[in-house]
Amino acid sequence: MRFKFAAAATALAVALGLLTAQPAQAQLVQTPNAESSLNATGFIVKYKSGVSPIAPNGEPTGENFAGVDLENSRDLGGHFKAVDFAQDLSDAEANQAEARLEADPRVESVEFDRFVETANVPSEPIASTILNKSNFIENNLIIKDAIRRASVSSVTASDAWLSDYTERVKVAWAKPTVRYSGTIIGYRVQMYVSGTWKTLKSQTTASTRSYTTSTSYLKAGTAARFRVAALTKVSGKVYSGYYGYAEVVPTTKPQLQQVLSVQNDLNSVSVSWTPYTSAFDKGGLDVSYLVTVTKPDSSQVPCVAASPELSSCSVTDLVVGTTYKVVLSISNARGSVTLTKNILYTSSNAATASANPDYTKQWFLNASQTYSAKVSTAWARETGLESIVVAVVDTGYTVHPDIDSSRILPGYDLISSPSSANDNSCTPSIFTLTCDSRDSNALDSGDYVGNSPSSWHGTHVMGIIGASDNQLGVMGIAPHVKLLPVRVLGAEGGSVSDIVAGINWALGRTVDGTTRNQNPANVINLSIGGDSNNCDSATEEALGYAKSHGVTVVTAAGNDNGDSTLGHLPYASLSYPGNCYPTINVGASGPNGRPAFYSNFSNAGTVQSGGQPFGVDVSAPGGDYCQGGSSAQIYSTLNDGATSPGNPIYRYEIGTSMASPVVAGIVALLYSAKKRQNPSFVFDDTFVTSVYRAIIDTASPFASITPLNCPSTGKSSITNGADYGGYGSGIVNAGAALTAILQ
Repeated sequence: MRFKFAAAATALAVALGLLTAQPAQAQLVQTPNAESSLNATGFIVKYKSGVSPIAPNGEPTGENFAGVDLENSRDLGGHFKAVDFAQDLSDAEANQAEARLEADPRVESVEFDRFVETANVPSEPIASTILNKSNFIENNLIIKDAIRRASVSSVTASDAWLSDYTERVKVAWAKPTVRYSGTIIGYRVQMYVSGTWKTLKSQTTASTRSYTTSTSYLKAGTAARFRVAALTKVSGKVYSGYYGYAEVVPTTKPQLQQVLSVQNDLNSVSVSWTPYTSAFDKGGLDVSYLVTVTKPDSSQVPCVAASPELSSCSVTDLVVGTTYKVVLSISNARGSVTLTKNILYTSSNAATASANPDYTKQWFLNASQTYSAKVSTAWARETGLESIVVAVVDTGYTVHPDIDSSRILPGYDLISSPSSANDNSCTPSIFTLTCDSRDSNALDSGDYVGNSPSSWHGTHVMGIIGASDNQLGVMGIAPHVKLLPVRVLGAEGGSVSDIVAGINWALGRTVDGTTRNQNPANVINLSIGGDSNNCDSATEEALGYAKSHGVTVVTAAGNDNGDSTLGHLPYASLSYPGNCYPTINVGASGPNGRPAFYSNFSNAGTVQSGGQPFGVDVSAPGGDYCQGGSSAQIYSTLNDGATSPGNPIYRYEIGTSMASPVVAGIVALLYSAKKRQNPSFVFDDTFVTSVYRAIIDTASPFASITPLNCPSTGKSSITNGADYGGYGSGIVNAGAALTAILQ
């Protein structure tokens, strides 16, 4: 997640069926890499607590300070508002207005609102301080030749464990029998700790023959070494005799470590545990393991091990909808500890991918393909829960028979500009001071501009994530999760303010003027991209809220590699919203295991405020016709309408816009698997981090670095990015990530 090293500029992909096709370029007004007011449409404003965004005269608060006409004040969620310029401003005028508005004492922050492009592409225990000892014991001793020191014999040390986790040792000795000078006044007992002898008892009584200790220096399973010396008194002076030595390993009952794993595994429940390897965890003794599985009526069901040496067993003949209690007892001679997990058995039918006729075109899912995302491996264990919600913050969606309508939740259209919305939802008049086209209809009415047809981008992305397993066409990565369409991109793209509002709405936060989302997302996909060398505070606030509430956001890294026609730089750090924190930022790869020719990459020289470099976290299949022609692209659901929606179809497209939903779909499987493993599990900030680590740490390596010419683009597949090091940790591996998240 941009826990780091990600950055993103994403991509609305355009169909690329021919080898001669060039990557479609952004259809929007281009914003500059350097931050300025160019192409700004207004401001994103955060007012101080208690300040109304609308002044008593009905104008946006701060308009007089700004010195320019402002209109269309709207809520973005998270205490941020957006206002538009009422007329076109020059660069100088816009910058002056921003500076003046920042001076308003009612305003906390001001940033430019912009349109962003739809980037189409084709330990050991700590020893305590030495115990205080009697002063005379600490005095330097002068031993005269005529003085014979006592020699303690028959020193023994034995484990004296009494209960639970308190290590306890008894040290015993016999009175010296060899002639010595003076009179015995007691004995000194010491223990060897961290390279030095620590005194446990400076002087016992003369008659004492043993000493029992539970000092914190003791550690179960670790040998403890002791020594005992007799103290004699001669002519008023005290002398220490020769030491006798003994050693023992203290014990306790086993430590309680979380080593139990329980998960639904198709037609069985798999129970496994990680055997203790640490002598300390074992309590210094051999341990044994016992698994019991019970039904709600307390009757036991067998858990059968495939072989005695395996640390696992399986429960079969299960009843769907029944909660089973699994108990692992770990025992040694001192006692036992138990680990308990409850699991609701719900059959997760394995995906019938081969029954979907176009699955053969989905190379990026098939584990038999070396450089796929290995999704078919994950399907043997998880295909998604209906309780998991994936929000597709994009162009909206079109009706498609391969995406079951029962799995599409009520979404929202957050586009505030009527001309961009293209849906005639707001008609300005002399009686309308502001016009906001936001409504509860998330259907894609088209994003065509001039002769450029509508992309139906959200439909393609939605199919990658969740096309149904219905023996029709293609299959989505998580074919049983719920999909939440949020429309923020229309003609010419979308504004940062609308994207922020869309993220907040998907999270279930209040966005004034909208109906609150009753189905907050667990995962959010943002296949969006626009030039910006930093992230605005409103977006980062929304993303921070998402992570703190257990929501993973996935972004695309952008498609500017080699795009000299528009003067773009191929750095993920210059692409919004992937250059915001925190997200999982995704680059694109092709079927030959190399990064795609268009994919942005990390530029470690650019750092965010916290000192972490922006960049790409991981890559995923996004398609690359340089690596295999048209069939090397990403096949998914689409629509054939040029302007308004037409007939549902399927088509190849490429871009980091396609790579991002591959990862988002896999993340949805991880959420589903965790919830299936433990229905009471609560997704939180820590889980989002663990999802990030599971995705990043298990990625498959890229192919070896070799040049790959691509006549269609007139360049090699890889032009820079420190070879493949700039494209993240590797190619996402769904099967390995699923295993990691269930540990």
